Amino acid sequence: MRNPKNTWDANLQNIKRMHWLHEQLVKIVPAMDISDILRSEYVLIVSAFDCYIHDVVLQGMSDMFSGNKIECKSFTDFCIPMSTVKELLATSDVSLRESIYNTSVKKILSKDSYQSPKSVEFALSMVNMKNIWSKIGKKMGMSTEDVKTNLGLIILRRNKIAHEADIENLVSMKKTEIERTDVEEVITFLNNVVLAIDRIRIDG
Repeated sequence: MRNPKNTWDANLQNIKRMHWLHEQLVKIVPAMDISDILRSEYVLIVSAFDCYIHDVVLQGMSDMFSGNKIECKSFTDFCIPMSTVKELLATSDVSLRESIYNTSVKKILSKDSYQSPKSVEFALSMVNMKNIWSKIGKKMGMSTEDVKTNLGLIILRRNKIAHEADIENLVSMKKTEIERTDVEEVITFLNNVVLAIDRIRIDG
């Protein structure tokens, strides 16, 4: 199974390369509006964060299933299809059994997005990571509410870009302004949240 932090780092580097490309294009074609590249970066960095949370949950549930992590109520109450149960009962191969379980859990989790403060809190509670925003806030030197508010605003802007083409209102076609610094601030903030979560995973 892939390492959540390694996947985050790889996605982050891809976005940073895209950010560098935007910088070069601005110099080459200054008269052209290429701000949609920044909007794409914005959506992608949130997507990478969503992917990281999914990977953390999947790895945690896999570790509980294999006996390498203490189980929690969310794990024991998690429902998988009877078809998966039958496959699990039909094999005594440990590696195959874990693969069957992980594939089933991944499919179930893929139906949900873990981006907003509430959804992230719910997701991490599934692998026994409680009071997560308080812990993240302490790691980042911020209050619980400030961390949640910042993430909430980032997700609101992401949704405006992804679902409304970032258009300001219903009258004109003008898009909400976006600057390179807007993307850089989001990258920095989400990377700090990921670093905090990863430290919490290690420290327990």
